Amino acid sequence: MNKQNITALLFIIVFALSSQTFAQMKDTGTYVVYVGSQAIAEENYTSEKLADGTVKTVSKVATTTFTTTTRRDKPVEFTIEANGAKALTTTFVGGEAKTLIGEQPAKIIKTDATVITENNVWSNFINLLAQYDRKKGGAQTFIAFLPSQSLTFPVSLEKTDAKDFKLKNQTVSLSRYKLVHIQSGLELVILADESNVPYFIEIASQQAQIVKKGFEELREMTAPPKTKLTNFTGEFTSEEVSFPNGENTLAGTLTLPKTDKKTSPAIIIISGSGGQDRDGSQLFNLYKQIAESFSKTGVAVLRVDDRGIGKSTIDMKKAAETSYQDLISDSRAAFDYLMTRKEIEKTKIGFLGHSEGAETALTIASEDKRVAAIVLMAGVSRPVSEAVFEQEIYQRALRETVNASDKTKIMPLAQTLIKQFETAKLPQNANDAKLAWFREHLASNPLLLAAKVKCPVLIVQGERDALVLAYHSIELAKALTNNENKNVSLRIVPNQTHIFTPAVGDNPQETSKISEEMLQTLQNWAFENLIEKQKP
Repeated sequence: MNKQNITALLFIIVFALSSQTFAQMKDTGTYVVYVGSQAIAEENYTSEKLADGTVKTVSKVATTTFTTTTRRDKPVEFTIEANGAKALTTTFVGGEAKTLIGEQPAKIIKTDATVITENNVWSNFINLLAQYDRKKGGAQTFIAFLPSQSLTFPVSLEKTDAKDFKLKNQTVSLSRYKLVHIQSGLELVILADESNVPYFIEIASQQAQIVKKGFEELREMTAPPKTKLTNFTGEFTSEEVSFPNGENTLAGTLTLPKTDKKTSPAIIIISGSGGQDRDGSQLFNLYKQIAESFSKTGVAVLRVDDRGIGKSTIDMKKAAETSYQDLISDSRAAFDYLMTRKEIEKTKIGFLGHSEGAETALTIASEDKRVAAIVLMAGVSRPVSEAVFEQEIYQRALRETVNASDKTKIMPLAQTLIKQFETAKLPQNANDAKLAWFREHLASNPLLLAAKVKCPVLIVQGERDALVLAYHSIELAKALTNNENKNVSLRIVPNQTHIFTPAVGDNPQETSKISEEMLQTLQNWAFENLIEKQKP
């Protein structure tokens, strides 16, 4: 399977469903998948109704082929082929679904499914819509089966209205349907014609849109009015502070909003990897601007020099042995410090983590129920050891055509990091203090951490981030919402880099400017989740 093309889609929970009838004997088409403003994949499909009533749908996404077969309203077989080799087969007989994946033992699941589902097979919505009883109307329930995970579950489908869309060269009449995964509450909107062919599918919670090729105008025509962000301009004070963590002293700045309330909610900023000062001065003062934006909203913010940077101390003899757990403990110490401040509302302290700091915020929130909320900015969804190679191969591929299996051309810094991760895995290095950071990151899985977080979460991602690709943010959102976190917000900011500066621009002053849209997104989220919910 072409991992670069396919993996980016696997985070999207979709319901590609099969059924019994087609208004046409044969239908072909292409669907284009967008996340944010970027087209990330295409699906080419052919659906054909055979003389014996069998309906066969063949869909191709990159080098992967999905084949769905139904007969007389019942699913018969589903297969996945990757690079010409069969990777999965599910057959349906006598109220059971039998799934074979490679050499693994067969999985047999009892199911009353009338539709087959699988991620990324958008064309099969044709079959689901064909099962909907338009005369009856209202919300109708169907039992679906997801072969790749051997799962059966109910979905609800409801026609809500119909509308004529005047496109550039034609007018199309489309019905609007609402599809809901009943167990998770995930909602999709589908616009389809009288032949049950979808022209537009939207998963608003994941900023994903799927459009039938040739009808891209529907993306703009169906877009809701852009939410107007409020620019808060409250006043605040800045205070130099310090607090201990073991042998070290951490120094930073505490910005306190000027307010008539006795206490304020608070956010602790956790920087990315590498030595950063409290302001993020190497990143165009990213952390200072974030802190001041929050405090203008009414939120206190603590930002700290990393150990050994600025006014924060470290025993230089032990600096090379600094572990990831050491860095996590610094953020915990910051939390404990704020708990001692009379100006801070003790039940409203959260974290904002950038890059590596996002994983730290996830780690602490997954373990400490006192954490009121977290913001994840440009955070990875995979272990850092995987992200390092992804960063390198992606940036090389932007410059030239690359052989993804040829690791000899990887830049020296990336080679060194990858080698250290490999070295850290060796049993004989289990106690090597200088490899502790690598060992601990190998053992840390952001998606598993996210599954344990129940507090409000805001995920903010730069669309043009070349270090952490946008799909990471959606995988994190999926992991959070799949485990019943009902307060997860996602914002992918167009044309922004890893540090939320414009990716494209002719004016150097503009390309070094921190995104105002990102800052206002933080302010509005903080107002809704920390200020409005604050105790009177």
